[in-house]
Amino acid sequence: MRELEIEFGYGRANGPYITLDTKEGPKIIRMSRAERRGLGLLKEDGARISERARRAEINIGDDHSFQSWASKEPAQELKKVLQQPGVTWQDAHHCLAQHGVSIQPKGSGMIVTTTKPQPRPSKGAIGSLTFH
Repeated sequence: MRELEIEFGYGRANGPYITLDTKEGPKIIRMSRAERRGLGLLKEDGARISERARRAEINIGDDHSFQSWASKEPAQELKKVLQQPGVTWQDAHHCLAQHGVSIQPKGSGMIVTTTKPQPRPSKGAIGSLTFH
């Protein structure tokens, strides 16, 4: 893949094999995730979304699935709340409720839902995430 990127001038994709520009020209080398993270080469703008959410975004032609939306501002604010000393479940529920998000028990796990339209609503504004 890296050879094709070089040959046809394509943008460089994220992966374990990276292309480094050297005096002799581009050089393809393998780096671990930790090495790439240390050099700032990973595209980690937040939590990874599930394959199902990724496919939904592709099919809809929009990169704002419920999972992507929930992993941004609601998740960032929840992380801040969870880092406070003496935090309770009520604190977490209150934080998420400000975004129209709720956590409810389901089976042996939990489900995260919202009824609020997302910033750029996609088909089916109600979405959910399931945790086990």
